[in-house]
Amino acid sequence: IGSSLLKGFKTKNISELTVNSTGNVRINCVYTNCSDTKINVNARGLVELTNGGIYGSVNATQYVSLATNVEVDSIATLDKVYIANANAKLIHANKEVLLTAGAFGGYIYSNADVSLSASSATHISAFGNVRMTLQSSVTKNVESAKYVYLLSSNVVGDIKAYDYVDLNG
Repeated sequence: IGSSLLKGFKTKNISELTVNSTGNVRINCVYTNCSDTKINVNARGLVELTNGGIYGSVNATQYVSLATNVEVDSIATLDKVYIANANAKLIHANKEVLLTAGAFGGYIYSNADVSLSASSATHISAFGNVRMTLQSSVTKNVESAKYVYLLSSNVVGDIKAYDYVDLNG
């Protein structure tokens, strides 16, 4: 059970669209002409957004995945967040947040671990560990209830960790 915008669906004359689903939502803007429409998603399942598109709020009970030139204002999920080569201005996750391949995370709040690999964020606050590798950067503060690990990465603001900070690079 789920929802998807089908191949050939056009949003040309729609300025804002809200998708409410009792299951999963998958939108691939290669097959759906998303144009400049802002799409909001509310799902009782997972959300997968790929290949472009402008999104407002994305709310899900399962994981949220963004890939390849997707732009999202905010994400709220009871599960994990995976972002590769895409951007989200605000992330609230109950579980792990992973940014990779040039992703941008804005303000990230997680009840679990946060990992950045070749990615960037504005601020990170995690109840788990924070790991930053491969030239990742944070322009403000990093806060962790456990430890912060940096390998060849940069934090401009303060780093606060309950356990320890490992500046390995």
